[in-house]
Amino acid sequence: MKNAIAFLAMSMMLSSCASASSVHREEITPAHRAVLEYLTHDKALIALSDPSLELRKIGERGASGASGAMVRFEQLHHGIPIVGTLLVCEVRTDGVVRIRANELRPVVDVSVNPKIEARAAVRTAAASLHVQGRLHERQSGAELVVVPAGALAMRADTLGWSVTLEDVSVANRVRGTWRVVVDAMTGAVLHSDRLLPRD
Repeated sequence: MKNAIAFLAMSMMLSSCASASSVHREEITPAHRAVLEYLTHDKALIALSDPSLELRKIGERGASGASGAMVRFEQLHHGIPIVGTLLVCEVRTDGVVRIRANELRPVVDVSVNPKIEARAAVRTAAASLHVQGRLHERQSGAELVVVPAGALAMRADTLGWSVTLEDVSVANRVRGTWRVVVDAMTGAVLHSDRLLPRD
């Protein structure tokens, strides 16, 4: 049961990496700004040197009662999302900010310069799935991610490509969606999971 929960959580984290870039382009909201000011004032709370550069908002929603908003962030390493990281902050209507979940990770100085190109990673990901049919790369394409030690059974922090592929039928119907993580230095497949079941 624990393995299944961990697998689901990791799939959700990888999914957030693929979609967060569009959130990042949004205007900074008052709640978002309040959290950054709070964390910048007391950096020891999350052990980040610059929260404005090392965190990226992946979601925000209003809350009931005295809570004004809940803001979710993922951690970045030189602008690259770190798989499995999450910071949730509550911003109350009176301006008080509280950390509700902190799953940030210390990361060593992983190189952010991949030896494997994105297109090569996509080809490797497609070949690893052994799908009988047409595989199309999603518009989000291949995105660089940092896989920290302990995630996806990695023993050391690793730079990877997160690739999302769709199995498309002759009638252009999506039959399944997969996300594959490819080592950006060696080209080895580190992880794959199916996001949507096939017929």
